[in-house]
Parts: sequence; structure tokens; C-alpha cells
Amino acid sequence: MSTALREPPAPAAAAPAEPAAMPRPGHPLAHLVTALCLWAALLAGMASLHGVVEGHGWLWNLWFPLLLVHGTGAAVRASRLPVWLAPLACLLVAAGCAWFSPALADPGLGGGRGQRFGQLVHNANLEFATQVPQVAYTAAVDFTFLLLGLVLAVLVEALTSSRRLALLVVLPLAFAPVLASLFKLSGAGTGYLLIQFLAMIGYATFLPYRYHRRPSALPGRRQLGFSGLLGLVAAVVLVASSTWMPGFRQGMFPEGTRPSGELFASNIDPLLNLGRDLRSNGNSTLLSYYTSASAAPYLRTDVIQDLSAARWEPQRDPQALAYSGNTVLRDQYMSFGAKQEVTQLSWDPVPRNLQLPLPQNSYLIQGLQGAWRWQPQTAIASFTRESRQQTGSVLVTHSVPELNPELARNFAFFESRTPPLDEQLTRLPEDGGGAVHELLAQNLRRAFEANGTPGSDFDKAVAIQNYLRSTRFSYSEQTPLREGYDGANMKVVAAFLERRQGYCVHFASTMALLARQAGIPSRIAVGFAPGEATGQSITLDTSSLAGMNQDTDLTERTLNGYRVSGQDAHAWPELYLPGLGWTPFEPTPGRGVTPNYAPVRRSEPAPDPTLNDNRALEETPPSSTPAPTGQATETTPGPGEQRGWPAATAWLLLPAAALGLLIAPLLRASVRRRRLEVAQQGGAAGAGAVWEELRALGADYQQPLRSGETEAAYCARLAAQFPAAGPPLARLDALIERSFYAAQHPGAAQGVQAGQDLAVLAQRMRGASPWGLRLRALAWPASLRGTPAPGIRV
Repeated sequence: MSTALREPPAPAAAAPAEPAAMPRPGHPLAHLVTALCLWAALLAGMASLHGVVEGHGWLWNLWFPLLLVHGTGAAVRASRLPVWLAPLACLLVAAGCAWFSPALADPGLGGGRGQRFGQLVHNANLEFATQVPQVAYTAAVDFTFLLLGLVLAVLVEALTSSRRLALLVVLPLAFAPVLASLFKLSGAGTGYLLIQFLAMIGYATFLPYRYHRRPSALPGRRQLGFSGLLGLVAAVVLVASSTWMPGFRQGMFPEGTRPSGELFASNIDPLLNLGRDLRSNGNSTLLSYYTSASAAPYLRTDVIQDLSAARWEPQRDPQALAYSGNTVLRDQYMSFGAKQEVTQLSWDPVPRNLQLPLPQNSYLIQGLQGAWRWQPQTAIASFTRESRQQTGSVLVTHSVPELNPELARNFAFFESRTPPLDEQLTRLPEDGGGAVHELLAQNLRRAFEANGTPGSDFDKAVAIQNYLRSTRFSYSEQTPLREGYDGANMKVVAAFLERRQGYCVHFASTMALLARQAGIPSRIAVGFAPGEATGQSITLDTSSLAGMNQDTDLTERTLNGYRVSGQDAHAWPELYLPGLGWTPFEPTPGRGVTPNYAPVRRSEPAPDPTLNDNRALEETPPSSTPAPTGQATETTPGPGEQRGWPAATAWLLLPAAALGLLIAPLLRASVRRRRLEVAQQGGAAGAGAVWEELRALGADYQQPLRSGETEAAYCARLAAQFPAAGPPLARLDALIERSFYAAQHPGAAQGVQAGQDLAVLAQRMRGASPWGLRLRALAWPASLRGTPAPGIRV
């Protein structure tokens, strides 16, 4: 037997090793989704600043540069290039977007792009320092917002490019909403923050798959479902917490205080800043003066003439004159029926504004150091930056008309002394539907009816002043801010005539428009009311004053002292009357002093029972004693006006809010059921229950009963807002009015029908509302957070 020996087969030659391909960093879709989420979150955060600056133009110019930056970062990270190149590439793209911005291409700024860059930043800083939201939209503001968005985008890209720091992108993304909550009265906006929350949930869901070893890996259905559920919970919690936590739907600061240039500094930048100064409660002295006039003068700093514009602001006179040092302005001297007075003004520290506060009809200005400018059309003087620093006080000679009502009325015979004016001074703002013009005409008729039919422009002006100073209107600095009609324009005036509560800006603006409705040229003067007497006096030798007619008995004049603070900021109308020229009036009750030619009436007309302002008068009855000059009638917000919760308390209430989401719908259903049971029994109580449930439904769908609104007016407004609910609303209105005013109370059958109408009304209001409002009405109904304000019926 033999054994065959076989050699083991030789091992096959190993194939040459191929170089391993560099793995692609994550799934391309993960890079795309995370980039889009970051872009959406940053754009929503920037959009929350809407209201800090008027309009949306700046946001439209921002979305594409931000998309370009985030797209560049995603492309670099998805490629085989080193990840650290992504922030550098984004920085270069951002610099290019800023450098080739249309604002830098404006040749009107002069110089090269570098100089224009500095000029735009300087101009924007000045505009933000001298205005309160809403800041006027300009090229400088647009460029500044572009820079802010690009800087935040680069910071976000730098953080997300680092695996360990990727979740810290929430810090730069939160910057704009925090800024909005500080500067905006309405807060950062729940909708914008909700978009940010959802975008960040999407970002966190896909972020791990940017680094996954398997390029084909993506989140599964379970992960996506969990993220969707998390987004829903976040939305519910955010909407619920926004109803009571500051920063979402209301600003973080109390009413009337908003950051600006020099934090909370007082200044006179028409017209919103005036309201802020009044509400600031700041009593520091802005300037002091001594005057020989028996009645302390109003000091004018600006004049607003174009009331047909969307934004009312001073217009600079194109024929402004340049002067230097002491100057006599002969065109401002009034020789007939006027007395010469002297006022010496001083300030410490240097005023922030360039406008020089001057009495009306100032014709000799002494003490100004260096160059300054004069606007003949409005009689406004302004410093240059150098003269403002060098000038510590000025001595002004001005003429004060000595008029009484009869003499002022007789001046109409000298109409030839008043040349015709630009038609701009009689032009009313455009009113597409004509509703505001009709509202002005209606109030003008009431003013003339209450004071007798006027026979001249002067009598018309006095009638309008007396109408606004009557008990139909009341002074309030907080109501316009709280109800969203602060400032001055046609819409604000319309809101003021409906609410009948406001401060000097609203009274002055309304009188100016009512005067134009009556055919009288008008404008708005802004500056300071007379201020507070100090009890001090000085003696001034007027014999050395150039341009002043000397009286040997009055060569040495006694000047009485006054001090002016931010709370003396004031606005008043000036009307152009035949023979008199520009004539100031004082329509604001409890502020300033009415002129001698238009003294305040000793007895005011009783409130018109046909007007919808009785309830407002019941809530804030006007005092029989005028408020001291420069002091607001409302200094401390009431219980319902407290703004802001301590942060610790707010977070402790989160569990209570979550529990409230479950309890609130059950409680609302219980209250509704009890009311319907009472309504089905009929009688006066049944009608009252129907009215209560109707108001509660309106409050739940953000249509609460307004102060002073009648039952009929409220039902008509709801029918206009929800047209499909017109028939049930008409039946409910008829039932309520017959019961309230005619004592024709409903029976049981009518009560059952009213309950059915309320059910139909709720269904149709819900169907006509967006999903967010439906969710809020169900989970956190407004009617449970406070009793709806009652109507006119007591």
C-alpha cells in the first residue's frame, strides 16, 4: 500500500489592496435639512424684530443673503473639504453680501464704499438713539439689520461646524427674539418663536445623521414621529405660556419705558418719544429759563405740517438760512397788538437734540456760539453740533399778542395781512373708504352744535378746542399704548375719536385734522409746556438788547424762573387764522394753559347720551381740578396693567399651565352649560345669561367687548367679522335689546331658541377662525381669564 503524497496547493496570490475610499460625511439630505432649519430659525428670529422698525422691507432684503450663507456652510460640510473651512467660507460670503449691498452703492452718501459703510452705521445708530419703536425704515436701518443677520448667521455656522458645539446655536438664534421682547410693546411674537422651536426640533433630529458612518442612514419613522409629537407639545406649551409670561405677547419692560440711545433718556423726537417721556415719570431738569412774560411761554422744537403722509414727522425747510452768533429775525416781529417779552434759557448738561427750544414769534436770538440754522416757514432754530457744545444759554426776545376773544375775532378784517399758504396745510390724509373723513365730519358737527354755529374761522377753532376739552374726552397716557393706537396718523386719530382717551399728541392731532375738515390750515407744534415755576427771579437790563423797542419805565425787567423736565413734553395745534396768522390752541384737558383769546369754558356740556363714550367716562371720570402742568394723570398702572412676572415665579407656574390645559376646557363647558340653563328659563335673568355667553364667545375668539360699546354695536361688529354668523347674531341682538331697554323679557321657548343660536354662533366663529385661534379658544379661553368688560348698560 502506498501513500500518495501531495503538496498543498500554493496560496493564491493576494490581490493588490485598493485604497479605501474616503467616506462621505453623513447623508446629503441631513446636511440640507439642518441648513434649512437653521435658515428658517434665524429668519424667524429676525422677523420677530418687525415692529422695532416699521414695515417688512428690511426682512425681504435679508432672506436671500442668509440662505446663501447657510447654503455655503452646508455645501462645504457635505463635501470632502475640511469642516473648519465652512465658517471661513461663510464669512467670505457674508462679507460679499454686505460689501455689494445696494445701500453701499448709493452715490448720495459720497466717498468710497468704506466711508459709506461708516456713514450708514453712524446714521443708523443716530436713528435708533433718537427714536422709539417703530423706527422709520431707512437705507441705514436696512443695512444695519443686514449686518446683524449676517453676523448671527456666521456665528451659527461656526458653532454648527463643531460637533461638540453644534447645539449651542440656540444662543445666537435667541438674540433677535430677546431684543424684540425688550424693544417691542407686543413682545417677540408667539408665532415667530414657534417657528424657531419647530426648526430647532428638526435640526436636532437630523443633526446626528450628518456624522453617521453609514452615508445612507436617515432618521426612521419612530424618530420622526417622536420629533413631531415633541413639536406639538412645544407648540401647546408655548401658546399657553405666552398668555401670561412676559416677552412673548408683551414686552419685558413696563408700559412707557423702552430702551433707546441713552437708556431711557428723555428727548423730544416726534411723536412717539413724546408719549414715552410723559410715561417715564422722570423728573430731571432738561432746561431752565427766566421770562418777563406774565404767562410762561410754550417752547417749540419742531413743527409737523404734512399730515397727509403715512408717517407724521417734521419736514426740514429747503429754504433754511445759515446764521452765526447773535441774529435779529425781523420777519418774526409782531408790531400790532403785541407786547415785547424776554426769555433767557439755559441747560446743563448739553441737550441731546439739535433743535433749540424757542417761544413763538421769537425775533432776536443772542448768546448762540458759532453757526446755527433757521427755518423761516416753521420758525424753528437748530444748533450745529459745534454750537450745541459751545452754547450754555441764550437770550430770546419775542412778541406776545395781547388779545381777547373779541379782538381776535375782529382781526379777520385784516385778512389781507395773511398771504395764502401751500395747499399741503389744508390737505387731509387719503381715506380709501371714506370712513375716517366721515368720522371727522361727524365730530365736527357735534363740536359746532355744542357751541353754536360758528360765524368765522376763529369761532370754529374755539368750538373745536372746547369740544375736545369737554367731558366727552379724558386724558390718559396709558390707554393709547395699551390698546395699540399710540403715536399720530389718520388711523390713530380715528381710534382716539372712538376710544376718547389719549394724551396731548392725540388731542393736538385730532384738532389739527378737525380744523382741516373745517377748511382751516393747521399744523402740529411739538416741544415743551411752560413747566414748573421755581420761585426764583432775576432782573435783566434790556437797554443793551439790539432790535428791541425801549420803554424807559421798563428798561429793567424782572424775569421769573421755571424748570422743564421730560414730563413737560407737549404737543399742541397751530391754526392759520385770517389776520392773525399761525395761532396756537390748547385742546388737551388738564395740560398747559389755554390762551387768553380762547379761555376754557366755565361749564362744559353734558355728555351726549347717543355717544358710545359713557362707559369710558364712568371708568375714568375727569377730575374737576386740572392736573398740575407736566404731571401725568396716570402714574401707576392699575391691577390689570402690571407688566411682567419675576422669572422664577414664571417657571414655577409652568406645571400649573399644563394642568390648566386640561381643566380650562372642562371649566369653560361648565360655565356655558349653567348660562344656557338660565337662558332656557327665560325672563330678565335669561336675557342677561345670553348676553354674558355672547360676550364670552367674542372674548374667546379675540373679539372682546370694547369700552363703551353698545350691545347693538358689538353684535354688528361680530357680524362683520364672522359674516356666516349674521342671522343668529341678529336674533340674539333683538332678544337682548328688547329685554334690556323695553322690559320685554324672553319666554322659555325664546330662551331655548337663544341657546340654539349661541351654539350655531360658536360653531361658525370656530369655523371662520385659524387653527391657532381655535386651539387657544379651546385650551385657554380668554373668557376664563377675566370678566368681560360690561357695556353701556349699568
